[in-house]
Amino acid sequence: MFKKAEKSKSKLRLAITSPSGGGKTYTALSIATGIGGKIAVIDTEHGSASLYADIFDFDVVEVSNPFLIKDFIKSVQEAEKAGYNVLIVDSSTHYWKTLLEHVEMLTATKYNGNSYRAWSEGTPVYDRWIQSMLSSKLHIIVTIRSKTEYAMDKNEKGKTIIAKVGMGSEQRKGIEYEFTMVMDGTVDHYFTVSKDRTGKFQDKIIEKPGVDFGAALIEWLNTGADKKEKNKEDQEKTEMLDSLRELFKLKNLKKGDIPRYTDKNINDMTITELKKLYETIETEKKPEPEKKNVTIHLPQHDYPFADEMQKSIIEKVKALFPGYTEKQLQEWILMKYAEAEMKGVKNKKEKDGYVLNEIEKQEKEGKK
Repeated sequence: MFKKAEKSKSKLRLAITSPSGGGKTYTALSIATGIGGKIAVIDTEHGSASLYADIFDFDVVEVSNPFLIKDFIKSVQEAEKAGYNVLIVDSSTHYWKTLLEHVEMLTATKYNGNSYRAWSEGTPVYDRWIQSMLSSKLHIIVTIRSKTEYAMDKNEKGKTIIAKVGMGSEQRKGIEYEFTMVMDGTVDHYFTVSKDRTGKFQDKIIEKPGVDFGAALIEWLNTGADKKEKNKEDQEKTEMLDSLRELFKLKNLKKGDIPRYTDKNINDMTITELKKLYETIETEKKPEPEKKNVTIHLPQHDYPFADEMQKSIIEKVKALFPGYTEKQLQEWILMKYAEAEMKGVKNKKEKDGYVLNEIEKQEKEGKK
């Protein structure tokens, strides 16, 4: 069911790419500091993050080869349990390269050179890796190495120099779609915001984005409804609607009966309104059905006091079977008349007497 879109508080998913020397680690730590809270770092770069331990306050786990994704997922879960607010992955490239090597090995051995079939095993592992970050309760900052190329350039004095440039990230194509923001850096520490869901920094070139930049990001991330409370409210409303549906079934009500109780669409009602509606329907007394006069037609008998005899039969049958319909009552009486006929009872008065005796037998059996 469609409803009005509403911005919720969210967690940062930031990817920082640059060639070697572009300042990925320093920038990630600066932004994380601006966001605030405890910072954890998964360091695959041989302890490079710890070089900044005198500048930034953070905890680190240094990971060496093999860079297994199952171990990465475990580290994310441990960081959540330990109460960290920001997790920096420096860098994700090592995990990607390890997965590539595994798929290449499968291609060469298990799948006889068919890489497409080998990726049938590799893609689910990759998806679990990405999902572990997207579903995390932490702010996630991921650094990604860029492929390094060299190009001729001129410096400020006009002299020709050899410059190091980034030529695309060393990651699976399309990974940028998974992030809130992507920043592509140069060796001169300028970062271009190539993707920005905040709408504040798109295509801007920022020199050495730092603590202030992190503070600006967290301000945007913290605007909107609290997602946890919003989810709780949505769940409560869903449960209330389910309860109403069950109550409708119990009360034999249909969708067309809703206007009897409210002129609103129940899907648009607040939880308070739904609860009030539930109470109204639940406590409503079901109207007593109108009692209809039950007309039962018996064979016409013309002996003295025949009318009184048959009237007695009808009254006793009604009392004996209070839940029977008019048709059922008449069928039961006619069945007894047929039994009398089969037993050789021909006299009309005796037939009525036979039926009356059968009724009395039923009454006695009911009392036992």
